[in-house]
Amino acid sequence: MSCQIIKDKKILDTECQVIVNPVNCEGIIETQLHQDLNKIYPELEEIYKQKCEEGFITMGSIHLYKNILFFPIKETQREPTKLENLEKALKCFMRTYEALEIKSIAFPNLTHKISKELIALIPSLMLTSLNPCKALTFIYLE
Repeated sequence: MSCQIIKDKKILDTECQVIVNPVNCEGIIETQLHQDLNKIYPELEEIYKQKCEEGFITMGSIHLYKNILFFPIKETQREPTKLENLEKALKCFMRTYEALEIKSIAFPNLTHKISKELIALIPSLMLTSLNPCKALTFIYLE
């Protein structure tokens, strides 16, 4: 299946089974999406911090909680997102989504705190990496 780009809808309105929540590995919330997801799942912040402390949320790994996929894209909140970290996270997803029984997934815009030079590369990286995915895959560019 191929990825679909969604430009005119909010990711929280998706009907996908899973929503990707891009995170850092130190347990500090920094995106509006994460704050919005905390309103839906009040326990999410504590689960996220606990998983970071236990070493489950690391670069090159992903962690599924209910229908939220913790998707580490940087070590700390202060550092910018690096292209190689996005590649690691996308590769990990592609290796594990079938075992996690993910049938449909919504990715947010992954350009949070990334250098302007790299922003233009992200959509093509995502499309190339996710195109072989058998799950319905949507990339929200709201």
